[in-house]
Amino acid sequence: MGLNLLTKGDKLGGGLAAAVLFVQSMLFGSLAIAQDDIPSLSNKCFNDHGHLLRKRDRAIIRRMCKKAEKSEVPMMVVTVQTIGKHNDRPMGLDSFVTDVFDEWDIEYDQANLAILLFVSRKEHQIRIKLGDGYPDKAWNKAKKIMVRTVGPLLGRNPSAGIRKGFARLYKEVVKPYVREQKRKEDLRKSKRGRVNFE
Repeated sequence: MGLNLLTKGDKLGGGLAAAVLFVQSMLFGSLAIAQDDIPSLSNKCFNDHGHLLRKRDRAIIRRMCKKAEKSEVPMMVVTVQTIGKHNDRPMGLDSFVTDVFDEWDIEYDQANLAILLFVSRKEHQIRIKLGDGYPDKAWNKAKKIMVRTVGPLLGRNPSAGIRKGFARLYKEVVKPYVREQKRKEDLRKSKRGRVNFE
């Protein structure tokens, strides 16, 4: 497996050549394994591997995703039974969620504005990951949403907690950010003497 770094003219001993091939297979093999380490992200809006979302809440989350998509802001919910099912390497939850976020199939520009709500059922853990484009105020708001909305409901009614948290993320993080960006763009255009009246 992997590329053969040795050519016909190389004069490496058999042991060294075997070592090079072994390192290659380990490197390329671990890359192939890394792809399987994260849960499937086939749905653009939610991937409920933890079976936490009710049908009604899925429909509401889907509508919010479509609204956010119109503003070119990707939002996604990912739930898992346990991170241990997807990852046999020792890895903290934050690193795991970062890997999930990084594997999300979105454009580079959109990743700056993306929002991921992640819930691990067995570990009773929640993470909200925002793209780097959001100001500190948005990060602080997301933390409050996690602590005040999603967290308290996770044990009693996880589906409602996820739905309400997702709705608050859209209403209190995405919408204000989009409005502010539009205001800045309009201000830039007006300073140049052009205003778009569409």
